[in-house]
Amino acid sequence: HSLVWDFGDDSATVAGTLTPTHTYLEPGQFTVTLTVSDDDGAVAGDTLLVTVLPVTKVVGRHVFYNNSRWDNTSDDEAIATGKEALLPGQTATLLNYTSYVRGINGIIVDIAYLPGTITADDFEFRVGNDNDPANWELVATAPTVDVQAGTVTRATITWPDYTIRNEWLQVTVLANDNTQLGEPDVFYFGNLVGEATGDGKVDAFDVLETRNNPRPFFDPATIATVHDFNRDKRVNAIDTLIARNNQTWAATELELIDLSGSKRTVSGSEKAAPGLRTASLGKTPSAQSLAHKAVGSIGLENDWGWVYEFQKDIQKNRLHSAERAAEAVDRLLTTFGT
Repeated sequence: HSLVWDFGDDSATVAGTLTPTHTYLEPGQFTVTLTVSDDDGAVAGDTLLVTVLPVTKVVGRHVFYNNSRWDNTSDDEAIATGKEALLPGQTATLLNYTSYVRGINGIIVDIAYLPGTITADDFEFRVGNDNDPANWELVATAPTVDVQAGTVTRATITWPDYTIRNEWLQVTVLANDNTQLGEPDVFYFGNLVGEATGDGKVDAFDVLETRNNPRPFFDPATIATVHDFNRDKRVNAIDTLIARNNQTWAATELELIDLSGSKRTVSGSEKAAPGLRTASLGKTPSAQSLAHKAVGSIGLENDWGWVYEFQKDIQKNRLHSAERAAEAVDRLLTTFGT
């Protein structure tokens, strides 16, 4: 004889066993059918009605540019496309942090099959800038939480502008009687004002890259344009000044945090000079990177006006921004005698 199971959800049938297992991907009621046939052609069957209850889970995690030119009629329109939440087990990249001048002022969390109404008490928010989120500080400013209920409930969370800047935000959706989550859902977004290159620091490269990639009114910036730091749909002198006035030094860079759970001790040969920090583990900092750090260590991090002298006597686009930045570094090396 033969046995065939149909689970009623358009999945493939299962044959040849009396004890099948099956996972339903969606909640609902499904009719399970067992069909038995023997070698003489006789066929018999039976059915069973199965009810699959919904399971609460977080299905969306977004950062958005609140109070920007994109935030006109709906916060949803200001969601930062091209940005993704950093999850436990991952290492941060430019995908995980914004450069918005107002900082992180808007987060959206989508929760499927939420049984009740979610409030600010169902979240925990911490900020920090190292690989040990457990010791980060709680955000002192209470957020505003707006809830749109549905099969997928959208919680829009906002803070006053400039509350969370140049650091990482840890968002935890708590597992409690209200959320009915099986375990807390944890994710991260970061912010570093004026950063466009993905190295976790703001320096001459970012200033020059911004200046050399203008987006005027007839060629407006998209919401994903990395040089539009105030998100006004333009890249102009204002954005260049934002980058220039927010340049970092060793102590103010954004750590590209590693949440993989493995930590590596830096050997003596890899340690940076006092007051400086290596750009990445496993590499001795170059003279150029040390020169950039030295600018900050003596308090000159915002005094880069001379950089623009490099453009006075050259035609537009004659040199690539990286070449101009390299020339700027050369001048620094000469200045500091490195």
